[in-house]
Amino acid sequence: MRSSVRVKVTAGIIACAMLLIAGATAASAAAAAISPASRQAIIEAATANFKAAALYKAIASKHKDVRPFSNWAKSDRGEELKALFPKYGVPLPADPFAGRVPAPASVADSCTAAKQTEAGLVSMYERLLRAVTESDIVAVFTDMREGSKRRLQALERQCS
Repeated sequence: MRSSVRVKVTAGIIACAMLLIAGATAASAAAAAISPASRQAIIEAATANFKAAALYKAIASKHKDVRPFSNWAKSDRGEELKALFPKYGVPLPADPFAGRVPAPASVADSCTAAKQTEAGLVSMYERLLRAVTESDIVAVFTDMREGSKRRLQALERQCS
């Protein structure tokens, strides 16, 4: 009786190990499905968005209810971008800019900094779109680029 219990326990342990290995293989297959260029592109895009978010939070903190910064500081930029990381098994980088980006001295300077930031994001997404091939990454980068274009237009209206 004891040997049959031991056999069942051993078989159960082997089955669990096989499931863990299969799960790890599936996770690494998802990570392998992304090209090295696309992997680097999503990391670069996330880092650039961390910096932009930190700028808008700093501006909103210093200049209070100045629009559009107060609205942008409250929004969570790049949720669709962040969702790509677990999908492809890529670790989301830590935000190196949270609380570390100083606010420009004036609202006018804030407008200038924001315009430069959004124009830089548009250029970055246009460059990254030429480097990626995965359709979901292309869709996210296109959406993010269009969002930056809309923010540039808002800045032109609000900061003139």
